[in-house]
Amino acid sequence: MTIENISISELTPLFPLEAFVCDEKLIESVRQFGLINPIIISSENKIIDGHKRLAALSTLGQKECCTKTFSGDPYIIHWHTNQFRTWSLPEAALTFLELNPGLQKTFCETTGFSQSPQNSQMMKFIAENRNIWQKLHENPGLASVLKDIANLSDSREYFAEKLISMNGTIAEKRLIAALLKQSDRRGVLPIALDENITAEALINLKRLVQPRREEVFSKIEKYFSETKVPAQTSIEVDPTLERTGFSVKTHIKRHELKRIDEIRNFLDKAFETIEEL
Repeated sequence: MTIENISISELTPLFPLEAFVCDEKLIESVRQFGLINPIIISSENKIIDGHKRLAALSTLGQKECCTKTFSGDPYIIHWHTNQFRTWSLPEAALTFLELNPGLQKTFCETTGFSQSPQNSQMMKFIAENRNIWQKLHENPGLASVLKDIANLSDSREYFAEKLISMNGTIAEKRLIAALLKQSDRRGVLPIALDENITAEALINLKRLVQPRREEVFSKIEKYFSETKVPAQTSIEVDPTLERTGFSVKTHIKRHELKRIDEIRNFLDKAFETIEEL
């Protein structure tokens, strides 16, 4: 292990600096106190750990930095020196793909990412598409959308990029991903998502995947408006209609057991009226 000052121009990052988020607090800390910990590099001057510190130094116009040289697999060293902090999604994806399958499982366990075929597909997509990194920095929850869409056909990358940039909530985007998978299974996958707002995309996808959906929900709305729902009872329908039936939530005390019959009668009539459920 060697510690020495090296010109920043001689260092090569292991990962693109865009994979990391360098906040103002770190820049201010480096401005006031300099580097508390040296940047870890390989014998080839490749930065193994310290990408954010390097970005801070560059922002401050520094020309040299203190480095510590390590030997070994740079990706494993990077993982082990950072396993107790929160990882950005691009950084995790880039590291994940450089590890063998056995180490990938351990990597996911120690960094809080799940190990699954969908996760592997998501990591690959993130690593190969720098244009979405900033969006993922701003909203890490988008990872759930990418995992939902991971098993889609060859159009996965187009739809993933479109969903990430679309205006709307994470929940709406996950529902769009579910509808896209339904349309793929039924052979009616759209060529493109032309909408820029999730609410509009949901309406059009539901019409495509479930052409009778509007008719079914019209029946549901009519039945619920004309028939009183039993007291203290919540009755809902899967908005995608992928699951038939009703979801019932209630609270019944011992002296209120007769309400079970009221709920049963309500549901019996509902199933007779709305045959699709």
